[in-house]
Amino acid sequence: ACGGWEMITVVLTGMSGSERRGLVEELVRFAGEQGRSVHFIDLWQEMQVAEPSVSEATILNITDARRSQIVRQAIGGVQAKMEALQRESTDRDSAVILGTHATFFWNSSYLEGFPETLLPGIQPQTLFTVEHNAVDTLNNLRADPLHRFDQISLLDVLHWRDRETEETARWARNLRVPHYLISRSEPINGLFSLLFQQGRRKIYASYPMSYVTEQQRKAAEGLIGDLRDRGYVVFNPGTLEDMEQVGALLDERTRGDGLLARVSEEEVVNLWRAVGDHTVKRDYQLIDQSDMVVVYYPPIPYHRFDTRSKQVKTDTYIPLSAGVICEIVHGHATGKRVYAVWLPKYAPSPFFTYHVFRTASTKRELLKLMAQLDPP
Repeated sequence: ACGGWEMITVVLTGMSGSERRGLVEELVRFAGEQGRSVHFIDLWQEMQVAEPSVSEATILNITDARRSQIVRQAIGGVQAKMEALQRESTDRDSAVILGTHATFFWNSSYLEGFPETLLPGIQPQTLFTVEHNAVDTLNNLRADPLHRFDQISLLDVLHWRDRETEETARWARNLRVPHYLISRSEPINGLFSLLFQQGRRKIYASYPMSYVTEQQRKAAEGLIGDLRDRGYVVFNPGTLEDMEQVGALLDERTRGDGLLARVSEEEVVNLWRAVGDHTVKRDYQLIDQSDMVVVYYPPIPYHRFDTRSKQVKTDTYIPLSAGVICEIVHGHATGKRVYAVWLPKYAPSPFFTYHVFRTASTKRELLKLMAQLDPP
């Protein structure tokens, strides 16, 4: 390469409907504003160049062997483009992203989206998988002008999305390179930092999502913003809203409306269990790809009737969030430092403090501690 720099090369996957292309387009624009160059190579477009007879409407109907052969033909064009970009690169401020599917869910079966044996020829330094909210993903699939996914269910989306992430993570383990799960709804500067500022410290943000007020949730998001402003990369599980969106659909179902109106009770039970299972698994993945966990724990007000005074009182109680506690323990057990802002007026449980490296009583105190002990 001119100037002797090696261009950053990554592979980015995401199931159909994940808005993977839209995310990369945002990244290209944002990187340009920062004086960096990001080049996007879409495998499907390269497949069409390699074999003009292929049709998006029928590509999933052909045999696995034929589809794999077309991908292999396309990889020659991909490698030629990457080599040309490498020759033209004059500094380290550039990256090339190969966008592809890892898997397809078609006719109740999983199909290979990209042969793993081709990855060494691409030599990616990092792999990413884009996940979008399951309901939004389903709506995108149902809007397909070719009507390929009219029969797909929300449960199918959950399993396909998980399979896409698992397959890409397996590639990364075999290549011994990092893999990151990225939410479609996260600010684009997080993905930018993972590409161009790889030394920055990565944080998983943990906070209660049930029984909290909108104001308290915004306060947690405010802390996330403060951490990002200070140079940390933060993974916010609240940007993937499967529980909230599916919960809203279930509320509509009770009124006889919405996407799940005609779904059987058994299917609803299976769906809700799957949403919960996938949420836990995904949040653990986000912790695993982080350097530390930061917890924001607000006081939870509630109204109770005091039988002695015969008055309604607003007290503060601490319904320890099972999700937050499990995330603290998972982070602690996997070698992450766990920091916490504890705002209730009562002292936290020893089962809380045992797994927390440092506990602060204010957001300002927490940020000061982290600046001293774990700067970005």
